[in-house]
This record gives sequence, structure tokens and C-alpha cells, in this order.
Amino acid sequence: MLTALRSKASSWVVKILLGLLMISFAVWGVGDFLRDAGEKESAVASVGGEDVMASELRARFDSIIRGITRQSGVTIDSNQAKQYGLDQMALNQLIDDRTYSAYGAKLGLRVPAEMITRRITAAPTFQNEAGQFDPERFAIFLRNSDMSEAQFIEEYRVSTIKSFVVGSINNGIGTPKTMAEALYALRGEQRVAKTMLIADSSITEQFTPDEPTLAKFHETNSGNYQAPEYRSVTLVRLDPKTLIGQMVVSDAEITQAYDSDKGKYLLPENRDVDTVTYSDEPAAKAAFDLLKQGRTLSDVAQSSQKSVEPHPGVTLDAFAKFFGDEVAKAAFAAAQGTATDPMETVNGWVIAQPTKISPARQQTLEEVKDAIKHELALILAQDQILELGEQFEDQRGGGLKLEDAAAALKLPVTSIAATDSSGHDESGAAIPGVAEDQNLLQIIQATEEGRETRLEDAGNGAYFALRVDKVTPAATRRLDKIRDKVIADWQASKRREAAAAKAQDLAQRIQGGEALEKIAAEIGGTVQASEPFTRQESDPTANLSAALVSKAFELKVGDVASGRAGSGDGELLVVLSEIKPVDLSKRSVEIADLREEMKQRIADDMAAQLSSAMRDEIGVTIDQATIDTLF
Repeated sequence: MLTALRSKASSWVVKILLGLLMISFAVWGVGDFLRDAGEKESAVASVGGEDVMASELRARFDSIIRGITRQSGVTIDSNQAKQYGLDQMALNQLIDDRTYSAYGAKLGLRVPAEMITRRITAAPTFQNEAGQFDPERFAIFLRNSDMSEAQFIEEYRVSTIKSFVVGSINNGIGTPKTMAEALYALRGEQRVAKTMLIADSSITEQFTPDEPTLAKFHETNSGNYQAPEYRSVTLVRLDPKTLIGQMVVSDAEITQAYDSDKGKYLLPENRDVDTVTYSDEPAAKAAFDLLKQGRTLSDVAQSSQKSVEPHPGVTLDAFAKFFGDEVAKAAFAAAQGTATDPMETVNGWVIAQPTKISPARQQTLEEVKDAIKHELALILAQDQILELGEQFEDQRGGGLKLEDAAAALKLPVTSIAATDSSGHDESGAAIPGVAEDQNLLQIIQATEEGRETRLEDAGNGAYFALRVDKVTPAATRRLDKIRDKVIADWQASKRREAAAAKAQDLAQRIQGGEALEKIAAEIGGTVQASEPFTRQESDPTANLSAALVSKAFELKVGDVASGRAGSGDGELLVVLSEIKPVDLSKRSVEIADLREEMKQRIADDMAAQLSSAMRDEIGVTIDQATIDTLF
């Protein structure tokens, strides 16, 4: 480890860092440099003149991720979270909190601290079996929610103001019964149809395009034949992994590394733990009573229509991330095969039972010898790469081109004939070592034609430098290069046209009085009867596209329509055979539920409009550039 941390004044990396530090000290002074490092923090938004700081956004973002992990058991990283829009969710939550707080202050709304305390202590969630406020339950809730007491109280205060403001506009919302009945009748009406597919493949006519026709088709559908921008690249990699085999590590060094850091090779106790989660305490206690009578956890869970969740090979810390410290301590204190008492978590009441216990143990030197040797060799290789990097940059500084400097040091040079922005070549195949390296791809895309980059950090002690030799702009692929594909696409389009024309002709015959079954027998088709379907839910076996479902609800019984099948492989004839209206007299409960749903949707729309209006009135600005640097 010490070798990897060794500083060398001659190292090209250290030279750059020392140069930057010296410039900073010279311009700003040492005192200002140190003082400013602890004082400056960027604001990501402003609400009514009050800043929302970057640290707040990052904390809220991380809290949302941890909450999702706890509830779903699925771990997502920051990049995935950003793709799901969780960064914007976190930002909107913070802005909403500030907006409602500012608007409440403008209206003169105030939530006294004693009222908040009274409501918290009266909340059933924080009370024990005697109905008294339990500080430990409150503390567990705060810990599982990643909040301090002050943060929770502030969120409670803002939530109270929000409830008052939104509630004041929601109280007068109502939905007429006749409107709900009309909507329910529209949603609930069912239709049944008979169908027959005219498959594109059933068109046996041979289609052969002439040159002008093919050229016109290629031009009209040029969007289907676009080639992306391609870049030709010369690449030099300095990777310590390629030097590991050349590094010499003695047995004495391996033994010394093991003896100096034995704690690193201590395997903690791990257990296989089964859990069952119940929604409330009475159900959990009833299950626990059955366990005390000798029933198995699986049997008890099945009798209450619950499932046993296995957690194989978990450590105490890993188990605590899912269920909290108290449940984890109890599960790791219990004997093998013994269930814990029911314990409350944020997701319900949990019973845990260890089924296998593997005690903590010290790995022997023999077990970890190869791993230590590899680690020490990698450290030596990383040092060697730093020295090679310095020599490589010195060679280039002397005027040598990228590949010539590499040749002088016997470094491998890779020529990439063409890569698109995702690391695929002109045939569409992924380029090994490129397609999976997002950092490399970004630098390739950001580098101008003919320019060489400096050595870039590739991570894990590796570096690379590259030159973009040629940029070929995105363009429509030439017809002579993709002639066979264009011909196949044109022929497929002609078969689709022929199938549609045939379906329309047959539809006219059916509308004129001929039976679908008679026509099916004539052309060798198959008639299928659909299950009842609604405007929202089609029969998946009926092959109805969304457009055909809409058409079916415009037909009278006996009428026919045609259109592209849901499978996309032909035209579908649809003959309506039955209309099944809803009996509203038997749907009073559902209609009442729909009225509540409509009321809630109207309330949500009004709340969204109110929030937007308040933001305009209070004044909200967002610094997206700063936000983009956080994630």
C-alpha cells in the first residue's frame, strides 16, 4: 500500500498537481485558499430569495434512493436514479417545501411548536402498548427515515401548512353522480367481435421494383437508412493489469502484508435468515404464538397467506440495512432455528429466524496468498505505469506523435477504424474495450478531428491518450451499399398494401351481407371469437390493435372494420357480434368509488395549478448547470 502512495517530484501527475497548487497560492494566498475551501457552497435554486443549497439536494436525493432500497430490496446507483428522474423529484420536493413555507408566511399562517409536539406524541405510530408516547419508537422511525428530529419537525410544520392551503381549495370539490355514471358506463361497456387475419405472408404476388421506384422509396424512407457519425481513432492505453505478470513479489512481502493487516482477512459471522413480515402487531403476535406451539415458520406463513423471505449469507450490517439495527441484533442473537419476537420496522412487523450460522473466522495466509500477491503486484504495476506515463508525455513533449511515442516505449497502439457514439462499428457490432467504456466514448466524442488528447484517467490506475483521425458525418446510407435491404423493405411495403386492399374488399363483401365464415372457408382463413373487451382492456388473444379497438366501439352489431393487426404481421377483419352495456343499478359501490377518484384527480390538478401559481408569485429560479455537476 505504501508503495502506491509514494510521491515523486518527477512524476508527471505530481508535477501537474503541484503546479496548480503553486498557482493557487500565488494568486489567492495560502490563507484564502484554505479558508475558502470550507466556506463556499453552491445554490441549486432560489425560492423567494431563499437559497436551496447543493448539499440539501444531494441529501434529499440520497435519502430517496435509500428509501427505495429499504422498501424494495433493490439497490440502484446515482446514474440509474437520475435516469428515473429522482434528482428532479428531490429538487421539486425541496422547492415545494420552501414555496408552501413562504406562501404560508405571506398568509400569516403559523404552526406553533407546542401543537407539533402534541400531534407527534399523540400519533399511534409512536405510542407503546399502553398508548403512551415511546421515545425509542420515535428514534427508530427517525433513524429508518434518515432524518434528524429537527428535520422531521420542520417537514411536519411545512406539511401542516400545505394541508391547510390545499385543503382550503379541495373542500368545495364535488362530482355530479350523472357524470360519474356516464363515465363508468363508457369505461365499463364491453364488446365482442369475430376476427380473421389477412397475413402479409399470404400475399403470394411477386413484386420487383424498377430503379426509379427503388430510388424514390429509398429517398422517401431515408430516415430508416441513416448512418450515425463515425470516428476513426488511434488509441494508446497504459493499464497496470498488463504489467502484473512482470512484477516480482516475494513470499516475505506477502507474509508481511498479511501480518500487518490481519483484520482485513477476518470474515465476519454470517447467517441464513428467513423472515416473514406482517402488516400489524396482532397478526404478528398470533403467528409467533403458533411458532411457540411447534409449527414451522413456513407453515405459519402459509396459513396466513404470507411468504417466507430468505436472506442467505447475510452479515449483521447487511441485514440491518433492510430491517434496522434492533431486528438485526435480535436475529444475530437468536439460536439457529429459533424465531425472534415480532419487532416493528418501517415496513411492518417482522419475525426473523436464523436457519444456518457460519461463525466469524480468520482466513489463513494460504487462503489469501494469491489475492495478496495480486494486490501487491498491482501496486507495483501502478507505480510502473506512472513512470511510463511520465516518459510517454516527455516523448510527446519532444515532438513525437502519439503512435511514435508509444512505439518508443513499446506501448500497444489500437486503431479503431470507425466507432459511433455508443462504441459500435459500421456493421453494428460492439467494439471490445470501447463500447463498455463510457468515459472513453465521451472523450472520443468531445475531441476535434486531428487533435491528440493528454493522458486521461481511465480509473483503477490506468490511463489512455487518443487522437481522432477522421470524423465522418451522419448521413443517409447510399442505396448501392444497402440495396438488398431496401428491396426487401419495398417488397414488404407492397405486401402490406396488398393485404390492406384485400381486407377492404372482403370488408365490403361482409358489409354487403356475406358471412365472415363463408369468406374464411373460401380463402382458407381462420375465424376467431374474441372475449369481451373494453375501451381500456383488449382481449390479448384477439390480436386487436388500439386503433381497431377504437373502431370496434364505433360499430353497430354486424358491422365490419379492418386495420393493422396488433401483431403487426397483417390486416385484421373485425365483425362486431355483441354489445354488452353496464347495468348501472348493480354498480353503485363502483360508481361511488369513481366519484371519489374523479374528485381526487380534480383536487390533484388544482393542487398542481396552485403550486405553479405560488411558484410564480413567490419567485423560483433553478440553476440547472450547477445541478448537472452534482450527479
